[in-house]
Amino acid sequence: MKSGIAAGVVAAAELSRRGFGGAIIHLAVADEEGDSLGMRASLLPLKALLNRYGLRIVAAVNLDFVEMGTSWTAYTGSVGKLLVGIVLAGETRHASGALASHGVADDLARLIHHLPRDPRLHAGERQSLPRPVLLHAETVREAYGISVPGIARLEIHVPFFRRSPAEVVRAVADATSSILGARRRVTTVCDLPPSALAVDSGRSIGDVRIAAFRATLSRLRNARARHRPRACVFLAPPVYPPVETEADAPVVRALRSMARDDHGHPRLRMSRCYPFVSDMSYLRAPRRTGTSREPTNFVDEIASLLPFPAAVVRAIDLATTLDLPVVNVGPAGAGAHTGNEWVDDDVAFRRLPDVLIRLAENTLSEVDRQ
Repeated sequence: MKSGIAAGVVAAAELSRRGFGGAIIHLAVADEEGDSLGMRASLLPLKALLNRYGLRIVAAVNLDFVEMGTSWTAYTGSVGKLLVGIVLAGETRHASGALASHGVADDLARLIHHLPRDPRLHAGERQSLPRPVLLHAETVREAYGISVPGIARLEIHVPFFRRSPAEVVRAVADATSSILGARRRVTTVCDLPPSALAVDSGRSIGDVRIAAFRATLSRLRNARARHRPRACVFLAPPVYPPVETEADAPVVRALRSMARDDHGHPRLRMSRCYPFVSDMSYLRAPRRTGTSREPTNFVDEIASLLPFPAAVVRAIDLATTLDLPVVNVGPAGAGAHTGNEWVDDDVAFRRLPDVLIRLAENTLSEVDRQ
């Protein structure tokens, strides 16, 4: 991404010319921001390739872009990211009625204003994480009418690292309940009756998100009318698990040694958590999460919080079986996805290929020392 692939190709070609003592597998996949469809589609062929030739991967290097400040940062893990949805269901009322201002549109407006700033959404995290970001909010109606809508939906992107998915969803539910007030009962999808609605895993990620909303709404409507909640919190694909490669892994030891001896400008340094959406999430077993003493199984927990069986669960399960030691060393710049996006040409075209070459060679040396 942003010249990372080019740097990887240059490094692989130079390693081959030098007679590198290991095998190099170069994956050019798209798109980490589109549910990591490219990486997820590569997992089964990659596993088959390893089995066919009896290979063992000792390191995986992700080449994602990093924001450059006073230093150039390599990462030994990545934060997790959850797309948390909220369905609001109420009564449709005439717009001129006395209670019109107390409908779901009013609830939605309060959530838009308060939810991304609620401290409960990042409580319990010891890492410095990106703030939650509201991605989508709308009232739902089939056509124009003079009545206020009775259904609304909201999606918020919540980074996490230490907490479990269930703890994140519960935090969003608690914040929603507090914002809407005691008269608005809030629940989570795992507490609702099951729905007969299913989802086609071959759909686009946009279609799957809509399907998740509809499945949750169906389950909300199946609840007994007298005790029916006003709002339901659920997960929707994509899901990006938090991952972390241990400090004694050969690739981390090699990278640490290189960072310690680096005197370039900007200086190479190391950090634990890549802060953006990354394919790293699908190369390694999810980090053990949860603030309790007995963390739950990540795959099972995700499955319970989705309103239907989803392909992403199978991908996380497959990444768990591969469990590759992965780091991120990529081009550095600023302004990603804006009109002012740029990368540092010295890092991208000179230093990055050189670091990748030395990292591959030094990692094999660390493996030999074990």
